[in-house]
Amino acid sequence: MVVKGFPLIKFQSEERIESLQNGLIYMNSLEWFRNNESDNGDEVIGDSFEAMFHINEGKFILPDTGEKIEIKDGLIQTTSSNDYAYCMFGVNPYSKNFSFTDEQKENIQNFGDTALLILDKDEFFNRLRTAALKEGYEIYGGFVQYYDETQDSLNLILSLLSGMHNIAFWKRKKYCYQQEFRFLVHTQNCEKDHLELNIGDIRDISKVFKTSKILNAEVVKIK
Repeated sequence: MVVKGFPLIKFQSEERIESLQNGLIYMNSLEWFRNNESDNGDEVIGDSFEAMFHINEGKFILPDTGEKIEIKDGLIQTTSSNDYAYCMFGVNPYSKNFSFTDEQKENIQNFGDTALLILDKDEFFNRLRTAALKEGYEIYGGFVQYYDETQDSLNLILSLLSGMHNIAFWKRKKYCYQQEFRFLVHTQNCEKDHLELNIGDIRDISKVFKTSKILNAEVVKIK
């Protein structure tokens, strides 16, 4: 089977995958991901650091009073902390050969028993972007980068110079097995815990598999 562009895969229940093929993109808020770890102890899907600026040690100066506040192992909210995310597994486009690791097999099977493989990632991007812009939303996409939270990351800080939304494309290194490719949607109203976009039927650019079959597959780059 030939895939145009790098492979993107969504692992979920059979019911959710069927809904996705019908064109429904269900996006949870980043706050929902934070609460899922903080309140429920879920470290597979949940992440209490999600889109928060983490500081190991530093000082925050209040501009009005000049008061200095020391911060140790603190999380600071940003303008993108309550945006909406759609998460998929992405195979590195520069990899000549790819196989799932044992850690990935063990953890990803918890996401759902069904997998949807996108056969044409550019067309999928276009449909998602068109639907978002039609609703007046800002949309961004890219691979998530992973960092060591015990050290302040200079690369993370530098990425914010290109836009604060980039904070949502950084996660702690314990999540690196997810190899996440993420779509981020910013809206003026972020009170809801989820967002829905309908991009139309995508059966022409996708194929359904059992999760177990995908996890034992090998990806080989043709060119």
